[in-house]
Amino acid sequence: MKNKGFLEKGLSNAKCCECALDLRMTSSSLKANDAVMDLQRMFERAHHQGHVSFAGVEDMHSLAFFAGIRVIAAGLLKTIETKAVLGAGIGIEQLDLQDRYVLMENLAPLLQAWPSNFMRLVDSVKNPYSHFTKDANVIPHWLATELTVIRRDKVLLPPEEVRFIQNMVEAETGSYTAKKALKIYGRDVGSKTARPIVDNDDVEALIAWLDQSISVSSDEQRRDLLRDKVLFLTARIGKLSAAATASLTLDLHKYSIDAEDDAPWETPGSREALQRWMPWYTHQVRSAYRAADSEWLFLCRAAEGKMSDSLISARFTSALRSAGLERRIHGFGHWTS
Repeated sequence: MKNKGFLEKGLSNAKCCECALDLRMTSSSLKANDAVMDLQRMFERAHHQGHVSFAGVEDMHSLAFFAGIRVIAAGLLKTIETKAVLGAGIGIEQLDLQDRYVLMENLAPLLQAWPSNFMRLVDSVKNPYSHFTKDANVIPHWLATELTVIRRDKVLLPPEEVRFIQNMVEAETGSYTAKKALKIYGRDVGSKTARPIVDNDDVEALIAWLDQSISVSSDEQRRDLLRDKVLFLTARIGKLSAAATASLTLDLHKYSIDAEDDAPWETPGSREALQRWMPWYTHQVRSAYRAADSEWLFLCRAAEGKMSDSLISARFTSALRSAGLERRIHGFGHWTS
């Protein structure tokens, strides 16, 4: 298994890569177990025949087979007690006899029951995808298939499970942290899961808080909250970033028609429904700002009128905290994703 794009004739794990000395003739007391011997015979068949049946692939080309073995071996070597390191031009056959044997002894069971034993190894290491691929130049398809599964499973947990764990930890301990979730349930909710999706319940909860706040507010504060409500819904429906939302402009002629004094009853959930809100917003909310004759759709109290993306994010974060939703909605980007 010399570290080249091909295998030299007669090359064997039993021989020195530099001088071809048969290491079996040395005074070493190492004796390979049956699993290591089976693995060596498998390597030699792949070498001499140019193909091997493995991982459900009939007649896998030996180059693809050994390329995957090198990736697995490099990652495996990081988990066993040896000072040897693969990579940077150092191949399996360049390890000393002791390290080579230890590696082969640990590699054999992974290939004997592929991929189940390999997946058990995966579960024991941190960040397994990068652990095995960080230094790999080539990853053949048969191994890439398993590594892709690792990356997907490591990242995602069902949102329902995430929320269940969060709620139970908080109920049992009085507060939630990812560390507590890991200790109680054995699930690393903090780093191994995607953010829960912002669902309709989350949207309705935030809008309900806004409506309640609007009902007990007056003057400028009430106007800002009404603007925020339309702004937040516009950004969510349009999947807009804070910067993109701040840059929205208004065609004043488009909404020159008379508008009702009250907002449409139904909270908009689509672009079409949102359009029905715009005449009311333009005439009953936006027109009260000092810069109402400017082009910007959403205005602030400042003379220039245009809201900055930082102000939009700050207003949204403040609303989340006041509504008690900061654990369910993780910022403006999460809201609009």
